[in-house]
Amino acid sequence: MQTFLYKAIIENSTDGIVVTDVGKMDKPDGPRIIYANDTYLQMTGYSKEEVIGKTPRILQGPETDRTELDKLRTAIEKGIPGRAELINYKKNGEKFWTSISIFPVMDEQGNCTNWIGIKRDITEIKSREEQLRSALEEKETLIHEIHHRVKNNLAVMSGVIQLQALQEENEEVSNKFLTVSTRIQAMASIHEGLYKSNDFSRMEIEERLKELIYQIREILKIETEIDFDFQVDKVLMNINQAVPFSMIINEVVSNIFKHAFKGLRSGRIAVQLRKDNNRLYLMIQDNGAGLPKDFNSTGGTTLGLKVIDNLAKQLNGEYQFDRLDNGTAFRLQFDSVDIKGSADNLQI
Repeated sequence: MQTFLYKAIIENSTDGIVVTDVGKMDKPDGPRIIYANDTYLQMTGYSKEEVIGKTPRILQGPETDRTELDKLRTAIEKGIPGRAELINYKKNGEKFWTSISIFPVMDEQGNCTNWIGIKRDITEIKSREEQLRSALEEKETLIHEIHHRVKNNLAVMSGVIQLQALQEENEEVSNKFLTVSTRIQAMASIHEGLYKSNDFSRMEIEERLKELIYQIREILKIETEIDFDFQVDKVLMNINQAVPFSMIINEVVSNIFKHAFKGLRSGRIAVQLRKDNNRLYLMIQDNGAGLPKDFNSTGGTTLGLKVIDNLAKQLNGEYQFDRLDNGTAFRLQFDSVDIKGSADNLQI
């Protein structure tokens, strides 16, 4: 009764089932088929007479992955179960994807007497995977191009504003134009980083930070010879944190360029970004003229201070300006987290 039941299960299985002898993998014919159920025959297009006594290698072809075959070869050599996904070929030459699992049959002495192979047609699954992969690649290409175009458009806007600043006779108004230009450039820098990144939700901040500061110096046309000291840990930052973070750097560094080194031939700016667990610590320090006596960052009324305050709140961060014996230090700390939502929520 049990034998009849097992036979009925095997013969009516929706998976292709094949049984081979032990054979020798180093021989041309290898293990030979001694049984194949109807599903296996329908899947491959062969008749029972055409497969019995043959090796399963009759299903292999030019696109059959040798690496996957080696998984099965290794399993057979070790006498252990194995699994692989590979392309097989039907009798008529048609390709189809299969998932195959093999299991050894042991006798009472622990010797392998046969191998059972269970084969499942996964062509439709592989086709859907390829469609999804293609759609994902297309989406990534589109996002990549969007970041590139946004960056270019922001760069054009920044350039136009700089031209307007150059034509403005009122120095105060000209400086305001240049300040706006640096803010736009800070946002463009983020899109440039994402354009160069393989991850469109996070970016390495180290190079972006350096490039942003150099761009600010170029826009503001700083004549003072500045010596930079960058000590920046490798940090991956969520885009929704990277935008306010970069804008804060823009405000602080722009202010240093415009006020700290007036009348000085040279100066020094040290930038440190340190990560301790998930906590980020930023320090921007200069050896310039220092803060005005009436400076109050918490009660500041200038637009720059209001921008820094709002952006720090978006990061759930804490910041402070410290008077030094020679210059000023700005410090900011906040937790590095994957903020959900859109960077469009930026409020300045």
